[in-house]
Parts: sequence; structure tokens; C-alpha cells
Amino acid sequence: MTSTLFVLLVGFGTLLAGVGLLGTLLGVRATIESFTNLEIGLIMAGYYAGFIAGSQVAPRIIRNVGHIRAFAAFAALAAAASLGLGLVVTPWSWLAIRVLSGGCVIGLYVVVESWINEQAPPGSRGRLFSIYVTSTLFALGAGQFLLTLDSPAELTLFAVAAMLIVTGMVPIAVNRIHEPPIEIGAALGLRELIRISPVGAVGVFCAGALSGTFWGMAAVFGHRVGLTDVQLASLMAATIFGGAVLQWPIGHLSDLMDRRTVLILISSATALVAAVGGWLVLRGSPGLLPVQFAYGGLMFSLYGLSVAHANDHLQPHQVLDATRGLLLMFGAGALSGPLVAGLLMDYAGPVSYTHLTLPTS
Repeated sequence: MTSTLFVLLVGFGTLLAGVGLLGTLLGVRATIESFTNLEIGLIMAGYYAGFIAGSQVAPRIIRNVGHIRAFAAFAALAAAASLGLGLVVTPWSWLAIRVLSGGCVIGLYVVVESWINEQAPPGSRGRLFSIYVTSTLFALGAGQFLLTLDSPAELTLFAVAAMLIVTGMVPIAVNRIHEPPIEIGAALGLRELIRISPVGAVGVFCAGALSGTFWGMAAVFGHRVGLTDVQLASLMAATIFGGAVLQWPIGHLSDLMDRRTVLILISSATALVAAVGGWLVLRGSPGLLPVQFAYGGLMFSLYGLSVAHANDHLQPHQVLDATRGLLLMFGAGALSGPLVAGLLMDYAGPVSYTHLTLPTS
């Protein structure tokens, strides 16, 4: 790994610890404020609506000012949005702010992932992307435990999230690092991206649907079934750290084998483990934490495998637009997850959350 990528991952990881804390905090605070499941689902879906809108704007900003300045701008807005969520606590204000927050976070992902893909040789793309996903998951997982620092009903945790997001700018802003050149070529539309890599595009969409459900509604599910803050943080962290631990072996395997074959195998295993988790919840049996660990390891690898597969078929001048398109597909998938989960939980109770992963997997 180059020094540039190391600095990039340190800064982005610090920022994502704040993003991870905020995502879980919102679910818990929303239940304290007696928001309905549908309102919570809309708020969480608004985040991914911002993903979709921001994915259209981010490449233009990056081309105009460069990767480093774009990263700083998106991070500053995301920090301001975090404080806004703690200051104004109503369903509709949260929906509007989460749209803005989602647009900023997608901009950060476009910066980082296009940066990584520009420097990744095809023979090690799976492993390099697995390092990236591992670092992001460790950061997001660490953010879950910050939930215990203070009461979710106070402003403190929102401020902590904003501080981490702002601090994540520092390593990138103060170091001399190699910034990718902006190559101007013919725009790569979504239809062309799907034609180039249909497996990659569909895989990213499905990974988004699973990820959006987990990030958006897992905390709500845990709170509804009576988990304590520590138990909820453990459940979230088990899933996230499972993803972090299994990224490297799965990414390495995809560099040695046909990536499409690995993607099919991991998708099938994800569905099987999700079914086991649903069965344990329905029966009230122990063992959910290790199952969630395995589920996270498999589920979170789907995105990296899909992106690596797509980038295997791209030219250098297509990377920035392709990153935008893939994240757009991810956001579209993630948008559906919290909405469907919120409706199912209103209709059939919190245990229906576990069923959402089964057909989607």
C-alpha cells in the first residue's frame, strides 16, 4: 500500500467512525421520540435519496476543484448536518437533513473510491479494495461503541459525530499526497455501465439493498425487541467486524479465481446464513451474535467484489463516472431497504426485519 492510500484510509476511517455513530444514534433517538416505524424508514431512506442526488453532482465538483478540495467540502457539510440533526428533532426536519447528509457522504465515497481504483492494478484490485472495505468497517464498527458515551436523548453524541467527521479531513489536508489526475473523456452513462459489467451493476444494487436495511433498521429492530444499548452495540459490531475480518480472504480469493464465480458463491452463502439468523430469532434460540458475524463477513463483501468486477472492464478515463454510476446503483438498492423494512415492521412487528434479508440475499 502506498503512503497516499494509507493517509487516505486513515482520514476516511476517522470520518466514518462519526458516520457510523450517527446512523445508529438516529435509530435509537427516533424510537425515544416515538417516531413511527414508517417515519423512521422514510428518514433512513432519505439518506439514500441523498446518495442518488449527490452521485449526480459529485463528479462535476471533483472535476472542477480536485479530489482533496472536494473531500474537504463534503466533510464540512456532513459535519454541519450532524449537528443539525441534534438541534432540530422532528421527523420532517430529519428527513431533509438526512438527504443533505447522504449527498455529502456519497461525495466522499466517490472521491475515495475513484482515488483507490485509479491506483489499483487489476491483479491486486480485489485485495486492495478489501483493505479499503476492512478499514471502513472497522471505523463504522468502532463508531457503534461510542453510543455508550452519553444518553442518545442529549446533543452530546451528535457533537461527537460532527467532531470525528471534521477531524477526518486533517490527514488529507496537511499531507503531501498524490492526487489523481482528472481525465476528461466521453461521459459513461448508467446504461453503458450496465452493458460493460451487468454482474457488477446488479451485484452493487443487491449489496445496497442489504446494506441499507442493516444500517437503517437494525438499531430500530434491536430497540423494539428490548435490547439494551450495550447489547445493540454488540449486535451491530458483530456484524460489522465480521465484514472486516472476512474481507481480505474473500478479496484475495477473487484475485485468484474468476470474480463472477466468487460473487455467486458468496451471494449464495449470504442467503443461507441469513436464513439461519431468521430461524434463530423466530425460535428465540441463542447464537445470534456468531451468525451475525458470519453474515456481516459475507454480506459486506458483496459490494467490494461487485465493484472490483466492474473495474476490471473499465478504461482509466471511465473510472470517475463508473464510480458515480456504481454508487448510484448502490444508493438505489439501499433506498428500498429501510422503506420496505419500516412497512413490514409496522405490519408484522419487529421480527419481520429478519425476513427482509432472505429474498434480497
